[in-house]
This record gives sequence, structure tokens and C-alpha cells, in this order.
Amino acid sequence: MTQADMKNKLIALLTALITCCALPGESLRNEDIMKMVAAGLSPDVIVMTIDAAGETDFDLSVDSLIELKANQVNEDVIRKMLETKEKESAAPAPAPATAPFPFPPAPAPTATETPAADEFFPDISVLPEEVPVEEGGIYYTRCNFYHEKGRHLTTNYSRGAMVPINTEVKVLSKGGKNLLLETGGQVVKIENVEDFSHRSIDQIASRMLSPTPIPLDRLGQTTAGFITSGQLRLGMTKEQVLMTRGYPPGHETHDVTSDRWIYWTSRFVKQTLLFQNGRLIRGRGLY
Repeated sequence: MTQADMKNKLIALLTALITCCALPGESLRNEDIMKMVAAGLSPDVIVMTIDAAGETDFDLSVDSLIELKANQVNEDVIRKMLETKEKESAAPAPAPATAPFPFPPAPAPTATETPAADEFFPDISVLPEEVPVEEGGIYYTRCNFYHEKGRHLTTNYSRGAMVPINTEVKVLSKGGKNLLLETGGQVVKIENVEDFSHRSIDQIASRMLSPTPIPLDRLGQTTAGFITSGQLRLGMTKEQVLMTRGYPPGHETHDVTSDRWIYWTSRFVKQTLLFQNGRLIRGRGLY
């Protein structure tokens, strides 16, 4: 038996045991997911467990998503939780065993009755205006951003650990080409590569930080969940893309009012996003 066959059998056995041993009437919760991560179960096994669960009761509020991320829950698992919650919310209520009146069945929905994009990504502006950032102040991140070993370049690569939107930070210092932030006992250095950002460190700080948290709950649970977990989705508004991915570097995207933005996922890989009527319509790997 090959190693791959043994791994597949082990995953199947674990899933079967979890399914068989689940107590009737109990739903899978955030705490269960975090326990499985703490126990060392792989993301594949946890995703299969979610599929096998009869019911789930996930709390996917912004604070809960941040807690999941802080407890090392893999983004594939968070994505599965969001998709499961969305499917359960969209599922029709079960029909009664006996109908009181013999009404004819409702006609199937037509293509024109498909929910519009703005039902999931409402065209509501929640991002506050950019304001000057002062040393020693307490702020909240206006967008997600990534850092590698405590270092973030303003070319805005999507590599390393993600600092989620609305994370509380303290500005330790700001000047020259650097912005030094402290969050949760960790220091993150923002290094401005001005040839690519086309912005000063003061402008970068104002783009990244807000004196108040962003009211993401106004956008609904689904949209807020995608933004907080850093997942771009077709149909998002430009503002929602900025909150999810941060600002594209200015050397190729001179103005975010344009309909073509270019991000760099690493030094060698680009991602081009296209917009139409203010909404994201195309991007590699997006759906």
C-alpha cells in the first residue's frame, strides 16, 4: 500500500469516526474547529468533518473570524465555514407534513429572479476618510495587509502572515521611509518603497490606519466575512477590494478610479483585476 493510499484511508476512518460519534442534535461550532486545529488535525480532515456534520452553528461575525485566525485556523477551513453558513442560510424551510390548503406548487425561479450582486456586496461606503496619523496614537487598520517576519513592504505583496482589517495598533514611530506599529505584543515595520508606492510614509499611514474601527457589519455577514478573511470575490465594489487586499502599488496603478488594477503577490507574480461600473468582474483565480 502506498503512502497516499494510507493517508486516504486514515482520513476516511477519522471522518467516519467523527460522523458516527457525533451526538444527535449537536451542531458543529467554532469551538469544535479550534479544538481540532489544536489537536493537530489537518485542514483536509477538518473540511471533511464540516461536510460530514449534520448541522453547524458557526459564528462568523467579524470578531469571531479574527478569533479563528488568531487560533491558527487555516483559511481553507474558514472559507469552508463561510460557504457552509451561506448554504444553510439559503436553504428553504422544510415543508409541513400536511398542507392546510391544496395550493399548487410555486413555479421555479426564473433567471431574472437570481439575486443581484449588490445583495451580497452592497454598494455602501463604510471606509472613513483618510486622516493624518500621529506617533503614539492608537488606530485601527483600514485594510488587510501581510508581513513576513514583522516586515511589510508597500509594494503590498500577499505573502506571510495577514494582519486583519480593524486590528488595533499603536504607532510607535513614523518618519523617513518607515512606520513602526505594535499589535498584540508584536512589532510590524512598514517599509515604504517609494519608487513603487508613489506615496510618502505619511500618505501610506493615512491609507492604512483609521482612528475608529470600520463598521463592516453594515455590509452584512457574508461580505464582512470575505473581507476580514482576505478573500477577493467577483462582484465586490472597489472599496471592498481595497479593504480586502489593500492599495495596489502606484507605479502601475496610478489611480484607483481606473478600471484596471495591478497587484503583486510576490516579486515575480502579478495579479490584474478588472472593474466594470465600479464592481470587480475579472481576476485570475477569482469567482
